Amino acid sequence: MGREKKESKSSAPREVTIIGYVDEVEAEDGSPAIQITTEDDECYRVHSDHKGDELFDLLDEEVTVSGVVQKDRRGTPVITVKNYEVIDDYDDDEDEYIDREDDYDNYDDDDDFRPTRRKAG
Repeated sequence: MGREKKESKSSAPREVTIIGYVDEVEAEDGSPAIQITTEDDECYRVHSDHKGDELFDLLDEEVTVSGVVQKDRRGTPVITVKNYEVIDDYDDDEDEYIDREDDYDNYDDDDDFRPTRRKAG
């Protein structure tokens, strides 16, 4: 009897925030669907509505997603997305553009190979 209460309690809707990668998967009916896969390999199917479907534009991106999770009839966690944010790995303290030509010009290893230019003459 106590076990039944635990199971029904765990399937009750709960608000969560998860961090993971956006993956495209196949729904039961064969249509494309979205899931979030966390670092611990937990998978949350994304409920297909306006907000959830926006994640199709973010495939393979790392995101933070907040929403309500409940299990479907097979026991798969399904999240109804309230908010999401793409995790930006760009470091604001460093320049995004690296000028490789400058790196090459400043390279002074004795073992480097630089072709010689012939003067037209």
